[in-house]
Amino acid sequence: VGGGGASGWQGFTVSVVAVNEPPVWQLLDVPSIPQDAGPTSLAFATGMAPCGACGAAEASQVLSWSFTFTNPRLFASLPSLSPITGEITFEPAPAAFGRSTVTATLVD
Repeated sequence: VGGGGASGWQGFTVSVVAVNEPPVWQLLDVPSIPQDAGPTSLAFATGMAPCGACGAAEASQVLSWSFTFTNPRLFASLPSLSPITGEITFEPAPAAFGRSTVTATLVD
């Protein structure tokens, strides 16, 4: 290989950085509720944590829920989820019935 230069010793540093592990949680059985049930609170999730086996680097992360609904017209007040208790709170719309798939994601 041309160039005529001499090759000498060179050092470098490799850094290994922490990876943000996803939060963990378990969905509980969510029962059906009767039409016109009024304000409702149900146990929805359990075991919420910043990650499954993380160290101190992630243990203090604040959790929150992000969610979507396939049928929001069923709700007079849209569901809210507690990142601490795992409780879902909502109010069904008057005289409304049917199904709504709620897609919930726990984020940190």
